[in-house]
Amino acid sequence: MENLLTIKEAAEYANVTPTCVLQWIEDGRRGVGRLQTVEMVADDNIETRVPISSLRKYLNRVKPAGRPSRLTNKQISQIRALRKIGTSQQILSTMYGVSESYISYIVTGKRKPAAGGPILGRDY
Repeated sequence: MENLLTIKEAAEYANVTPTCVLQWIEDGRRGVGRLQTVEMVADDNIETRVPISSLRKYLNRVKPAGRPSRLTNKQISQIRALRKIGTSQQILSTMYGVSESYISYIVTGKRKPAAGGPILGRDY
């Protein structure tokens, strides 16, 4: 059987928080992302596991070419909050389908400064 990671192990592998991995899973269930999961039953508990191959594919997903997609103010606020707690710009760019440089512009407030969320250099 393929290597299956717990949410915590997947977060450590991706160098993000477990909350971030849970968000990826939720996005995938809504058709936004491609992170697959396996539900396992042990001792009457259902535990979500992430196949390592799915995590690797998710992290190495090709970014869309051309102009970045439009992001809502809520997404921009989420990006800023995730960056503040240490999520890398590479991971954020993959999660939201935009370039790393666009993520940089968002977190530093050079793009949409009034959208909400903590701004690097001003709030932390």
